[in-house]
Amino acid sequence: MESGLAVAGIYLDIAKAFDTVDHDILLGRLQECGLPMMMIQWFKSFLSKRKMMTKIGMHVSDEIEVERGIPQGGMLGPLLFLIYINNIFSLRTSGTLYSFADDTALVCSAPTVHELAQTIQNDLNVIAEWFDKNKLNINPQKTKIIHYKFKNSINNQNQLQEIYLKENNQIKYRIEVVKNIKYLGTILEDKLTWDLHIKYIEKKLRKINYTLYNLKKFLKNKNLIKIYKTFFQPVVRYNIINWGGAAQTHKKKIFKIQKQAVRICLDIHPGESVQDKFPDHKILSVNRLCDHATGCFLYRYAKCFEIVPRTRPSAVLGTVEAAIPGWNRYHSRMQLPYRGPLWFNNLENSLREKLLYRTITYNTFSKKLKDKLLNCDAY
Repeated sequence: MESGLAVAGIYLDIAKAFDTVDHDILLGRLQECGLPMMMIQWFKSFLSKRKMMTKIGMHVSDEIEVERGIPQGGMLGPLLFLIYINNIFSLRTSGTLYSFADDTALVCSAPTVHELAQTIQNDLNVIAEWFDKNKLNINPQKTKIIHYKFKNSINNQNQLQEIYLKENNQIKYRIEVVKNIKYLGTILEDKLTWDLHIKYIEKKLRKINYTLYNLKKFLKNKNLIKIYKTFFQPVVRYNIINWGGAAQTHKKKIFKIQKQAVRICLDIHPGESVQDKFPDHKILSVNRLCDHATGCFLYRYAKCFEIVPRTRPSAVLGTVEAAIPGWNRYHSRMQLPYRGPLWFNNLENSLREKLLYRTITYNTFSKKLKDKLLNCDAY
C-alpha cells in the first residue's frame, strides 16, 4: 500500500471444519509426514468406529457411527487439523495465505483495483478447488473481503468488483465486501484505523471493572490485584503489538479504564493520582505494555527485522541498530514493521546486544525489560 498498490484481504470461513475432516485423507497426510506405519495404525484406530448419540431430556437417539471428523476437546484435535490443511500453503497463488487452525486468510495486491479483483478471483478459484478435493466446505455467508485503502489513496475512489465463490467451475455465491471484520479476536478496518477494536476492548474492560467493583466488598486489595493481572491485563495485552500503533487519543481511553481498575483494586478515591501505584504493584501502563510486548516479539522474531552491527559504533548510538523502512504515510509508520525497529534503536545498547546475540534467555530478557519499564513514567 505504501508503494501505491491496491490491497485486499479475503477471510475464509470453513463450515464445520473439525467435523468434516476425511479420515483417509488425514491418514495419508500423516504418512506424508513420515510417521511409521505403527503410528498410522494407532491413529486409524483412534479415529475409526467412534459413535455418537443425541439426548434431549429423557429421550436418547440411536447410536450412529461417525465416519468423518476429528474428536474435539483434546490436544490431538487441533494438531491433526493443522496437519490436514498444511499443504494448502503449497498452492500457487498470487496472494499470500495465512492460517491459524480453521481461520484462513488470503491477502492480495495489484497495481489497480480492476487487476486486484482478477487476482482475488483467480486465487479464490484455486483455493476453492483445493477445499473441494480435500472435502472441506467454505461457508460463503461468513466469508468476507476487505478492500484496504488509505483515506487519500488513488484507489479509494474505485470500488472492488464483485467476487464470486465457484463450485465445479460454476458461480454459486457472491462474496460480500465489508468495511470491517473480526479476525482472531481483532477487529480489522478497511481504513487501517483501530477505532472499532478500541471500542471492543473498552467494552470488555468495563465489564471486568464492574466485576472488580463488586468483588472489593469481599476481597483484600492484594487479591484484587491478582484478579486484575489474571483477567484485565491479558485483554489489554492481546495483540497490542499491532493495535498499540493506534492514535494516543484512542489509547488514552484504554488507559483511563486501566487507572479506574487500579483505583478499584486499591480502594483509591477517583480524584487521587495512581501514578506511583503502577510500579509499586508491578503494573505496566498501556503504553508500557505495548513496549514490553514489542521487545518480547523482537526477541523471539529478530530474524524478521534487519538488525545488524553498526559500521561505526559509538557510545551514544551503540553497537547494533535496526534498519527502519522508508515509509512516509502515517498509518504505515504506526505498523509494527516500522515501530519495532524504531523502538529497538531507542533501547539502551546493553539490552539491544542481549536481544540480538541471545546472551540471556527470553524469560530473563522479559524480566529485565519489565523492570526497566516500571521505572519509567507510567503516563
